[in-house]
Amino acid sequence: MDTARRTSDPHLDRLPHKEVRSLEELKEVPGIIEGVSDMVTVELDAFVAAKMTPDEYHWMTRVVYEHWRGELKRAGRYPAVVRAAAGEVETAAAREPDRRVRTRLEALAAEMRARQPEAPEGFDPETHRLLLARLEDIDKWSLDDVTSRIPQ
Repeated sequence: MDTARRTSDPHLDRLPHKEVRSLEELKEVPGIIEGVSDMVTVELDAFVAAKMTPDEYHWMTRVVYEHWRGELKRAGRYPAVVRAAAGEVETAAAREPDRRVRTRLEALAAEMRARQPEAPEGFDPETHRLLLARLEDIDKWSLDDVTSRIPQ
Protein backbone atom coordinates (compact mmCIF):
# COMPACT_ATOMS: atom_id res chain seq x y z
CA MET A 1 0.00 0.00 0.00
CA ASP A 2 2.89 2.33 0.76
CA THR A 3 4.30 1.90 -2.75
CA ALA A 4 0.88 2.31 -4.34
CA ARG A 5 0.13 5.50 -2.43
CA ARG A 6 3.52 6.98 -3.18
CA THR A 7 3.41 6.20 -6.91
CA SER A 8 -0.22 6.38 -7.97
CA ASP A 9 -1.90 9.53 -9.07
CA PRO A 10 -5.49 8.92 -10.08
CA HIS A 11 -5.79 12.61 -11.09
CA LEU A 12 -8.95 13.21 -9.10
CA ASP A 13 -8.36 16.92 -9.58
CA ARG A 14 -9.20 16.42 -13.28
CA LEU A 15 -12.70 15.13 -12.59
CA PRO A 16 -15.39 17.51 -13.86
CA HIS A 17 -16.93 19.52 -11.03
CA LYS A 18 -20.75 19.66 -11.01
CA GLU A 19 -21.18 20.48 -14.68
CA VAL A 20 -19.22 19.05 -17.57
CA ARG A 21 -17.89 21.90 -19.67
CA SER A 22 -16.48 19.92 -22.57
CA LEU A 23 -16.20 16.54 -24.19
CA GLU A 24 -12.50 16.55 -23.24
CA GLU A 25 -13.45 16.60 -19.54
CA LEU A 26 -15.67 13.59 -20.05
CA LYS A 27 -12.86 11.74 -21.83
CA GLU A 28 -10.74 12.05 -18.63
CA VAL A 29 -13.24 10.14 -16.48
CA PRO A 30 -12.41 6.53 -17.53
CA GLY A 31 -8.68 7.02 -16.86
CA ILE A 32 -9.39 8.56 -13.48
CA ILE A 33 -11.75 5.74 -12.53
CA GLU A 34 -9.11 3.22 -13.62
CA GLY A 35 -6.51 4.91 -11.39
CA VAL A 36 -8.85 4.81 -8.39
CA SER A 37 -9.76 1.21 -9.20
CA ASP A 38 -6.07 0.21 -9.33
CA MET A 39 -5.47 1.83 -5.93
CA VAL A 40 -8.48 0.15 -4.35
CA THR A 41 -7.36 -3.22 -5.78
CA VAL A 42 -3.87 -2.81 -4.28
CA GLU A 43 -5.39 -1.90 -0.90
CA LEU A 44 -7.78 -4.84 -0.95
CA ASP A 45 -4.96 -7.23 -1.90
CA ALA A 46 -2.91 -5.91 1.03
CA PHE A 47 -5.85 -6.39 3.42
CA VAL A 48 -6.39 -9.97 2.23
CA ALA A 49 -2.66 -10.75 2.57
CA ALA A 50 -2.69 -9.41 6.14
CA LYS A 51 -6.00 -11.16 6.93
CA MET A 52 -7.42 -7.77 7.87
CA THR A 53 -10.61 -6.01 6.86
CA PRO A 54 -10.43 -2.44 5.51
CA ASP A 55 -12.43 -1.24 8.55
CA GLU A 56 -9.94 -2.91 10.91
CA TYR A 57 -7.03 -1.27 9.08
CA HIS A 58 -8.64 2.17 9.15
CA TRP A 59 -9.54 1.76 12.85
CA MET A 60 -5.94 0.84 13.66
CA THR A 61 -4.66 3.78 11.61
CA ARG A 62 -6.90 6.17 13.55
CA VAL A 63 -5.81 4.72 16.91
CA VAL A 64 -2.08 4.78 16.13
CA TYR A 65 -1.66 7.85 13.93
CA GLU A 66 -4.46 10.16 14.95
CA HIS A 67 -5.08 9.37 18.61
CA TRP A 68 -1.77 8.07 20.02
CA ARG A 69 0.75 9.81 17.78
CA GLY A 70 -1.37 12.92 17.35
CA GLU A 71 -1.83 13.40 21.09
CA LEU A 72 1.91 13.02 21.75
CA LYS A 73 2.74 15.50 18.97
CA ARG A 74 0.19 18.06 20.16
CA ALA A 75 1.63 17.81 23.67
CA GLY A 76 5.19 18.24 22.34
CA ARG A 77 6.17 14.81 23.66
CA TYR A 78 6.53 12.78 20.48
CA PRO A 79 9.91 11.00 20.80
CA ALA A 80 11.08 11.63 17.22
CA VAL A 81 10.43 15.36 17.62
CA VAL A 82 12.16 15.44 21.01
CA ARG A 83 15.15 13.57 19.53
CA ALA A 84 15.36 16.07 16.67
CA ALA A 85 15.34 18.91 19.20
CA ALA A 86 18.08 17.12 21.15
CA GLY A 87 20.13 17.00 17.94
CA GLU A 88 19.79 20.78 17.61
CA VAL A 89 20.92 21.20 21.23
CA GLU A 90 23.94 18.96 20.50
CA THR A 91 24.77 21.06 17.45
CA ALA A 92 24.64 24.19 19.59
CA ALA A 93 26.82 22.50 22.21
CA ALA A 94 29.46 21.62 19.61
CA ARG A 95 29.72 25.30 18.63
CA GLU A 96 29.74 26.60 22.20
CA PRO A 97 33.15 27.97 23.24
CA ASP A 98 32.35 28.07 26.97
CA ARG A 99 33.10 24.62 28.43
CA ARG A 100 30.51 24.93 31.22
CA VAL A 101 27.73 25.92 28.83
CA ARG A 102 28.80 23.20 26.37
CA THR A 103 28.74 20.57 29.14
CA ARG A 104 25.29 21.70 30.27
CA LEU A 105 23.95 21.60 26.69
CA GLU A 106 25.38 18.11 26.15
CA ALA A 107 23.75 16.93 29.39
CA LEU A 108 20.44 18.49 28.36
CA ALA A 109 20.59 16.74 24.95
CA ALA A 110 21.32 13.39 26.63
CA GLU A 111 18.42 13.89 29.04
CA MET A 112 16.10 14.76 26.13
CA ARG A 113 17.12 11.60 24.24
CA ALA A 114 16.42 9.45 27.32
CA ARG A 115 12.88 10.79 27.84
CA GLN A 116 10.03 8.30 27.54
CA PRO A 117 6.67 10.05 27.30
CA GLU A 118 3.71 8.99 29.41
CA ALA A 119 0.81 7.42 27.55
CA PRO A 120 -1.74 9.93 26.30
CA GLU A 121 -4.74 10.33 28.57
CA GLY A 122 -7.11 7.40 28.24
CA PHE A 123 -4.63 5.34 26.23
CA ASP A 124 -3.70 1.84 27.39
CA PRO A 125 -0.15 1.99 28.91
CA GLU A 126 0.82 -1.46 27.60
CA THR A 127 -0.22 -0.54 24.05
CA HIS A 128 1.68 2.74 24.49
CA ARG A 129 4.87 0.83 25.40
CA LEU A 130 4.38 -1.49 22.41
CA LEU A 131 3.96 1.47 20.05
CA LEU A 132 7.05 3.20 21.48
CA ALA A 133 9.03 0.02 20.81
CA ARG A 134 7.86 0.14 17.16
CA LEU A 135 8.31 3.90 16.75
CA GLU A 136 10.74 3.59 13.84
CA ASP A 137 8.24 1.48 11.86
CA ILE A 138 5.36 3.76 12.78
CA ASP A 139 7.25 6.77 11.45
CA LYS A 140 8.41 4.85 8.38
CA TRP A 141 4.84 3.94 7.37
CA SER A 142 3.21 7.20 8.45
CA LEU A 143 2.66 8.59 4.95
CA ASP A 144 3.18 12.07 6.43
CA ASP A 145 5.00 12.97 3.26
CA VAL A 146 2.17 11.77 1.02
CA THR A 147 -1.00 13.70 0.45
CA SER A 148 -3.80 11.24 -0.03
CA ARG A 149 -5.51 11.78 -3.34
CA ILE A 150 -8.15 9.16 -2.68
CA PRO A 151 -10.90 9.88 -0.16
CA GLN A 152 -10.85 7.48 2.78
